[in-house]
Amino acid sequence: MRDGQPHRPQPLPWIHTRFAELTGEPLSYTRALVAVDGFAQAVRAFAAEGGKGCNITVPFKLEAAALATGKSERVILAGAANTLVLHADGRISADNTDGLGIVADITRNAGVEITGRDVLLIGAGGAAAGVLGPLLRQRPRRIVIANRTVEKAQALADSHAAIAAEVASELAASALEPIAGDFDIVINGSASSLAGAASPVAHRVLRKGALAYDMMYGEKAQGFLHWAASHGPWRVTVLACWSNRQRNRLPCGAACARPPGRCCASCAPKSPRAADRRCHYRRCNCARIGTMSLKAITRWLALVVLAFVALQLFFVLRVALMVVVDPESTTFQRSQAWQQLTATTGGPALHWRQEWVPYAQISDSLKRAVVAAEDDGFVNHEGVDWTAIEKNWDRNNRMQELAEKRMAANPKAAPRAIRIRGGSTITQQLAKNLLLSGERSMLRKGQELVLAMLLEQFLSKQRILEIYLNNVEWGDGVFGAQAAARRYYNKNANQLGSAEAARLAVMLPAPKRFEKQPQSAYLNGRTRVIMGRMNRTELP
Repeated sequence: MRDGQPHRPQPLPWIHTRFAELTGEPLSYTRALVAVDGFAQAVRAFAAEGGKGCNITVPFKLEAAALATGKSERVILAGAANTLVLHADGRISADNTDGLGIVADITRNAGVEITGRDVLLIGAGGAAAGVLGPLLRQRPRRIVIANRTVEKAQALADSHAAIAAEVASELAASALEPIAGDFDIVINGSASSLAGAASPVAHRVLRKGALAYDMMYGEKAQGFLHWAASHGPWRVTVLACWSNRQRNRLPCGAACARPPGRCCASCAPKSPRAADRRCHYRRCNCARIGTMSLKAITRWLALVVLAFVALQLFFVLRVALMVVVDPESTTFQRSQAWQQLTATTGGPALHWRQEWVPYAQISDSLKRAVVAAEDDGFVNHEGVDWTAIEKNWDRNNRMQELAEKRMAANPKAAPRAIRIRGGSTITQQLAKNLLLSGERSMLRKGQELVLAMLLEQFLSKQRILEIYLNNVEWGDGVFGAQAAARRYYNKNANQLGSAEAARLAVMLPAPKRFEKQPQSAYLNGRTRVIMGRMNRTELP
């Protein structure tokens, strides 16, 4: 088979040779540079040398159709051919597979439906004529043929008027400027790409989310593709040539095949041998630039939204169930249990203390001490204390500025860690420990705020404090008020006195550290402060 074209040939011979290797067909495929006025002579000479067929590129597609003695329906309709089969008796059969390939490429590879869409076809030569019929068969709402010579565009439209009427699609001809309206799909079948030029039409023809498609191969398509991409990657998907020619035995005996996969533009082969190593024989002559199709983006966004909604519904059901059912464990507790099991070298060993006790069986002193130490506005806020958050935000910024000033004054000094205060309420802490991870991120903090307000809507303040006191960590493997009272004072949670309760409350920010330093100066001093606040603390 030959590739005859007056412009610099593209790597069609190599592509078709690879197709033949993949399908097990013996084939010698080369290319020939043919003079503009010598196409018919070149075809006949090739047939005399034993040639069996050839692929035709612009500008010879119209001449190929005229030269053929047998024509498929597609060639008769388009008046152009891209495939010739040379018979031993001198007959020449012609077919046109351009339209089949472009339709498959747009609908399958780009994921863009043609049905019901507005399509602009630029050009009225052999390339455009070959694809117009198959495009109409997809039942678009409208196709406008734009060409430098309006009469030629009108002639092409008239030759396809019967198909347009059959599928109830509007078919019109236009000059390149102006073109009425904008379009979902813009296909460049003109000769402008031969010179690597940009589109011969204005940007306004591209509708938001449009597909811009160039029928030219490789680098020659870049002018048109860059013109389209300059509209913004969020607006336009751009695609060059087709990569989906189905294996199809034609009535004339010609065959074309599709490779098992495609190479993206970033790994486009520089040579056949290099491509073998890089792409593992997954071939195409497609160069794709820009973004995913609008349909693919919409699908992914819909999945993200659906997953988010499903997660929120799960949280709502979990919180609603806590109205009557005590949670068996929290996310934080499970993570701590896993750490214990995986950190043990002599085999799994879980040291765990937890015993649920009702709200009434927890000392009021412990309730007051925890509220005074952790969230003195607990009974008044609705899950989030915005004033405390703002106050701690300002405090953290001031501490950061002071730390930067100290480092600037003494660069050699070791940096001192800044103690960040978050201003989380008891409800927020419960939301995080119950259902979320301990990572520090804005996304996790936002979900924490939502869950805190959700807890306040479903649960009473007493129920929130009850769940919190039964699940909060008070040491390594020690969870809940009852386990803490037994661990540190060998008594039940309802027997704790004021001093004991205040000391337990002060341990909460860092229970494992204070468990190992029970007589630290900070613990003793902070305990006295909390004892002084307890009498003024209101309980729910």
